[in-house]
Amino acid sequence: MQKYGRSRVLVFCCNIEHVDKMEAALHKLGIAAVGVHSRSIIGKRDKSVEAFRQGRAQVLVSCNMFTTGFDVPDIDYEVFCRATKSAVYYAKV
Repeated sequence: MQKYGRSRVLVFCCNIEHVDKMEAALHKLGIAAVGVHSRSIIGKRDKSVEAFRQGRAQVLVSCNMFTTGFDVPDIDYEVFCRATKSAVYYAKV
C-alpha cells in the first residue's frame, strides 16, 4: 500500500464470501489486511478493528459493518467493491 501512498484503506465488499476472497487475495499480495463480517468468529471483529486502528493492518475489508459511525481518522482511501446507486456513499462531508 505504501507504493501507492496509502497507509489505511477501508474496503466495502458486496457479501461475506467476497470479504473472505478479498482478504485472501490481499494476503497473497503481501498486504496486511483483515476482513470482518457478521459470520466472523467470536472476537475476530474486535481484534481486527484494533489491529487496523493501531496500524498493524493496513486494510480493513468488510460487508455492511462500518457504514456509519465508524471513526478512524487515519483512513486515507476507501474502496467500493460493490454496486450502489446511492450518491451518499460518494459524498464528502
